Amino acid sequence: MNSVKSLFKKSGWIWALLVISQPILLVVAYQSISRIQEVIDTTVVQQEAIPEAREIITRLVQIGEYRGSCVASALLGKDAQTFDSLCNERFETLNAVYVDLPVIVNGQTETFFDSISQLNKDKIIQLNRLYIDSKAILDPNSRTYQLGFEVYRFYPRMIELLGRARGMLTIAATIDTQPDVLIDVRGAIAELGDLFVSTMLLGTGDQSKYAALVEKITTQVDQLIAFSASDVMQIPQDQRSAVIYGYFEQTTELIRGLAQSAEGDASELEAELTERINLANDDLKLTLFLYLILQFLLLMAVRKSLLAVKALDNSVEREHASRVQLEATLEKQKEMFAVIGHELRTPVAAIEMLTHEASYSDVDKLNQIHDLSDNLLHVLDDLRVVIAPERAMESKKPELNDPVHVVKRALSPLESLLRERALSLKLETPDSGHSRFWFHNQPLRQSVTNLVKNAAIHSGGTQVVVSLELKPSGPSSVIAVLTVEDDGKGIPEHLRKSVFEAFGRGDTEADGSGLGLFIVRNMVQLMGGRLTYAQSALGGAAFTLSLPMEITEHEEQPDEDKSTEAEESLNGLRVLLAEDEVMLRMLTEKLLEKDGALVSSYENGRLALEAFTTGDFDILVTDLMMPQMNGHELTRAVRAQSKEVIIIAVTAAVLGAETEQFIREGADFVLPKPITKKSLTKALREVRQSRSADV
Repeated sequence: MNSVKSLFKKSGWIWALLVISQPILLVVAYQSISRIQEVIDTTVVQQEAIPEAREIITRLVQIGEYRGSCVASALLGKDAQTFDSLCNERFETLNAVYVDLPVIVNGQTETFFDSISQLNKDKIIQLNRLYIDSKAILDPNSRTYQLGFEVYRFYPRMIELLGRARGMLTIAATIDTQPDVLIDVRGAIAELGDLFVSTMLLGTGDQSKYAALVEKITTQVDQLIAFSASDVMQIPQDQRSAVIYGYFEQTTELIRGLAQSAEGDASELEAELTERINLANDDLKLTLFLYLILQFLLLMAVRKSLLAVKALDNSVEREHASRVQLEATLEKQKEMFAVIGHELRTPVAAIEMLTHEASYSDVDKLNQIHDLSDNLLHVLDDLRVVIAPERAMESKKPELNDPVHVVKRALSPLESLLRERALSLKLETPDSGHSRFWFHNQPLRQSVTNLVKNAAIHSGGTQVVVSLELKPSGPSSVIAVLTVEDDGKGIPEHLRKSVFEAFGRGDTEADGSGLGLFIVRNMVQLMGGRLTYAQSALGGAAFTLSLPMEITEHEEQPDEDKSTEAEESLNGLRVLLAEDEVMLRMLTEKLLEKDGALVSSYENGRLALEAFTTGDFDILVTDLMMPQMNGHELTRAVRAQSKEVIIIAVTAAVLGAETEQFIREGADFVLPKPITKKSLTKALREVRQSRSADV
């Protein structure tokens, strides 16, 4: 200790330098980084607003065509079939986006015209707000300001004003050129001129481009006014619609040209903003680098005086950090093994018990094993509930089924476990008359399994009661209320708040990872339901699951689906199969050949690619993980050679983003293992339908 004090005393001037310089360096670095970060933040805001600006400009074009075509349709009457078609087409497009989209009622075209014009004005105001919020106006000398002015203000306003003039043409041409309508048309032209003048005064953008554009638009509108003012009355009534449509199309082409110009400016603006962000990031890196260099040089000056203390501190810190890191790693491994063990042990143990169960026939055992293996495959997918909750339900869709049947199927594989624990099981279900509902079948089944298994292992009781009640909640929906209760010891008061937490095993001494209730709660919440705990009337625990379900009719589903599926035969199709696991490759070959396919199979992607290069195939079925060349590499290579071949990717992974990656690389469809004839034909049907729609 004395030697350390002596060291500090002798190096006082170095410590003084360190103490004085550190605040100065920190302040300078902080100010520089803050300025750079402000530039980055502002630029990011501008960049994030561009997609919304594109969307609004697209809607301005569509809304303008809707306004003009619908007014023409209403005013021209039976001679306006072309306008009718465009009006209906634009209504279908816009009605999917806007709530309460205005329509023409009782011939009130002027009210409709004004409503649509107001909608466009609101959109332009929204664009102006985006432009202001992006803070681009704070830097008027930059190229991004000029481009932003065109994207957010100039082109959208030009599109709306020209569309307004186009719509007024129809009104003027069909009501004998009332003067006030023509005045409104000229007013629109005046607004265009004012916008052009303000642009020139600000000195933004290419003024020659603006001048040519406004001249072109002014000429177009002058033609519209001249036509509506004099020529229209000379045209026979039965020909007037076609002539007006010709002018309508000319104006529409010009408006779409404006939208294309706006898109070009938006793309250029994106590139400019990206370049600005890159430069700012480079400045940020340089600032940090210089700061670190100065710090390094300063610290080198005090290195000798701090060496002994620093070495001691570093030794302690390294030891502590290593211990913390080791403990965290061991804990993560423990949790991961607990998850896997918890989720896989029950179905595997049940299969093991079935092999020794003499009371079942071979057929019953096969049926049970089939159910368990099917459940086991779904359990692997359910690991997402623990590891990636946000992806847990994205591959699950509601299916049409009988909830009573699903609950009974979930309980069947647990009979051996209940007998082993000397527990009786009582099931109370409604007489649903085989009613079928839309709900998530497998998550409900897994929830029942976990709740009953939890009672069997941890309750310490002798009886488990499972009851299902279907409560009407609306004209086309019910609430399925499932209760699992026992006569065991229940859950102590002080542990009830944490009963649904991961690894919360309470005071039980039985085996288990404490994930069963955690998984059930997550799955139920993702299905839009609730899971609660209460004291059972039997004396033990009672868990109640409430799940909304949609009501459907009794009729059998899918005669159409069955017939469609039958059309997707594999007979005569040339299939290239890449699968490294011998048993799966053999079984997949038999599955495909049984339906008439001509199969060539290989144990890795390299051999499969060689066969594809020299052969002629209709379908490629490829695994993900293979030696020498994996499924991703094979998919990219095959797609580079052929756009026609159908690529079906197969993976056993349940937690990663393999599906999205396969699709990006050129696969048409991704199937989970194991593949079945039903899943394969369904995939082929969807791929062919998708390709037909794109043609």
